Amino acid sequence: MDSLRAVLTRMVGLAVLPASLPGNAPGTIDDFCCAPLETIRGWRFALVWALTRQILGCRKLEVPDDTQLARLAASRARYVQRGWEEVKIQTADGLLLDAMTIEPGLARARSGSRYARGASRRGGAPRWVLWIGGNFQKYEDWLSYFDLYSRDADVGFAAFNFRGVGESEGAVLCCDDLLADVAACVRHLTERHGTIAVAALRGLGWELHAEAALEQVAGRKLLLYHREDNVVRYAEAGLHASLARQGALERDASFRAMEITSYGAEGWAVHDFPLCTHERTWTNLMQGVAWAFGDQ
Repeated sequence: MDSLRAVLTRMVGLAVLPASLPGNAPGTIDDFCCAPLETIRGWRFALVWALTRQILGCRKLEVPDDTQLARLAASRARYVQRGWEEVKIQTADGLLLDAMTIEPGLARARSGSRYARGASRRGGAPRWVLWIGGNFQKYEDWLSYFDLYSRDADVGFAAFNFRGVGESEGAVLCCDDLLADVAACVRHLTERHGTIAVAALRGLGWELHAEAALEQVAGRKLLLYHREDNVVRYAEAGLHASLARQGALERDASFRAMEITSYGAEGWAVHDFPLCTHERTWTNLMQGVAWAFGDQ
């Protein structure tokens, strides 16, 4: 029974956060969907057995010679040269999360920006954006975007990998583990920088009771949504759609909603895209961030 519980627990964790799968997980999943029998035959027994033991032991999934770790390390090294700092953030249960931060103003001082000077240089509490990833995302793959965000919004930026993802220790066993990791990052920023203003860049989603969580968020709330998302069905699972049905957006003056939709070359509304590729969208986002921090 304990083994079954361990397997089910780890399966739930992997479903919530598939980024914790080692190696080229998206490619393996694609291969499995296209040719399941051939893909299974290509798996080495020793590797399958090692992963099975890791699952039964509720441990982080790891494979020998994981090429993705070298790729992620190379990305981190590039941005250390641009003023970012690699940090290890300890969770309440003693795990170390892999993260990178850049101080407010550093990205702008390095390369300048055509956007107005932000609140990070206007006195008051330092302004930080905390990126909360999910699904198959690892922060190292998005550092070029975060660097532009920090520069143009003139804010500090912190990005991390959840437990079990990339170089972060541990394994996700329940949704509370994800919340504990976010709390550890906020605690790290406040312990290091004192009182700060934090904006979270990423909706946690309906499965983590985001509607109830929003009621606990102080200050202004900028909600980005994607009505044409080809992965998340807006009407059924969109946070904005749910809040709109309840009339919450009209009742609460601290809310501002911004629809952001991008289409691919064939007119396909893409799910995941860097907002900076569309100048008007990027300008609107920068204005929205300034509003959220009280600059407008």
